Amino acid sequence: MTVEATLPHGLRTSLYGSEYKAEYDANLALLDPDRITSGTLAGRPAAGAAKRFYYATDQNTLYYDDGTVWTQQIAPAAAAHAATHASGGSDAISLAQSQVTDLTADLAAKEAATNKGAANGYAPLDASSKVPVTHIPPLPQSQINNLESNLAGKELAANKGVANGYAPLDASGKVPIAYQCPTPSFSAYLSTDQSIPANAFTKIQFNVENWDNNNNYDNAANFRFTPTVPGKYLFVISAMYISMTVGDGTELYIFKNGGVAKRVYAGASKDNCVIACVCILTSNGATDYFEGYAYQSNAAAKTVQGYFANTYFEAQYLGA
Repeated sequence: MTVEATLPHGLRTSLYGSEYKAEYDANLALLDPDRITSGTLAGRPAAGAAKRFYYATDQNTLYYDDGTVWTQQIAPAAAAHAATHASGGSDAISLAQSQVTDLTADLAAKEAATNKGAANGYAPLDASSKVPVTHIPPLPQSQINNLESNLAGKELAANKGVANGYAPLDASGKVPIAYQCPTPSFSAYLSTDQSIPANAFTKIQFNVENWDNNNNYDNAANFRFTPTVPGKYLFVISAMYISMTVGDGTELYIFKNGGVAKRVYAGASKDNCVIACVCILTSNGATDYFEGYAYQSNAAAKTVQGYFANTYFEAQYLGA
């Protein structure tokens, strides 16, 4: 007769006989002295009792005591973890030491915001993200010397204007006409008939101006053009002799500084005769002056008609 007894953990052994001996020995080899306990990892007993297991409920991990140390037998499977809260909140994340180490490496040579300011050697930024003037050091003398060298021959914007001799630019980047070098031009005509004596040079008194853009023509006293810009000028002079006899000789002159510069001659083909001269002359832009003269070689005085379309004197600046 065999009597069975059930030991802790479900192992069966026979009190008499050996019917279950092999099964019992196999189980005993695994769980000798057949102890499995559980609790928190902090509550795990010290290692030293061989062949026992301890289940850490807070770690979800099974440990085995080999008589010397506890070794991990079963570790929980890693699960995806969403970062939903900052540290300290619900479902908080704790940084592992490896992560802290990497973070420290990334921050090497970086400066904390609290270091800003002259006391710590770092300049703050103002509201426009610029370094305030109070934190910018003055230029060293060498840089100032270089600046002066680079500015040599340059003019300040404040110098623009006639008073300082520099012209500004308008909105289109051009020098305004008011600041440009003048291009003298005038047009004047004889308004009333003028008698021209025989065999005598007579200055024609072109007394009415059509224009005189640089105030270089005198239409009241000397009836002369004195340009103030040096260069070449185009001249046009015209006169109408009236009450002429066919064959009468007529002449027209441009004088420069009191002497003949250009001359035209025509013989009258009927009672009225128009004579004109077109030429280019140079001026020094200072003392040179120009006048219009008539001459006729007949026995009696002749008349030059005063009329804007027939008897006139004009000049236009062409360039240097």
